[in-house]
Amino acid sequence: MKKTTSSTGNDNLQAAVQKYELANFIDTSKKVWNYSLLTDEDVANYQAGSNYQLYKKFGSHSVRVNDVWGMYFCVWAPNATSVSVKGNFNDWKDCEYELYPRWDKSGIWEGFIPGFVFGEVYKYHIIGFKKSKQDKGDPFANFWEKGLILPALPGICIMNGMIADG
Repeated sequence: MKKTTSSTGNDNLQAAVQKYELANFIDTSKKVWNYSLLTDEDVANYQAGSNYQLYKKFGSHSVRVNDVWGMYFCVWAPNATSVSVKGNFNDWKDCEYELYPRWDKSGIWEGFIPGFVFGEVYKYHIIGFKKSKQDKGDPFANFWEKGLILPALPGICIMNGMIADG
């Protein structure tokens, strides 16, 4: 996986990840690691409708956690009982890479998938009310696959406005 440098928001994201690592235990024994780029203030502003920079933390973001590059995912799914990430990387299997719900009952699900490749297509698999199952595209995706049926298309992980050649 290639690492590129930028003076854009990724520097701020990297600083947030390092702070989180210093203050919290990250369980690296699972396919999805528990951690957050969100602060309590981010969540409070989101709930109040006054967080105008959600794109900086929601969606997918390439970050390094414990010296391992991968992708951080964050999505709001308030009525979900399970949210997972699926794509070509796991043969589109449901529930294999399950995200973690935030402790504050905000309806936000998040997690870090180590080694996730740039340019990978993905969707969220959501289990909701009465165990209904849906695959949803990322509302904060920077790019989508080209096709005829837009709701069926997955998002594409990128960094700094360019699709990397993982």
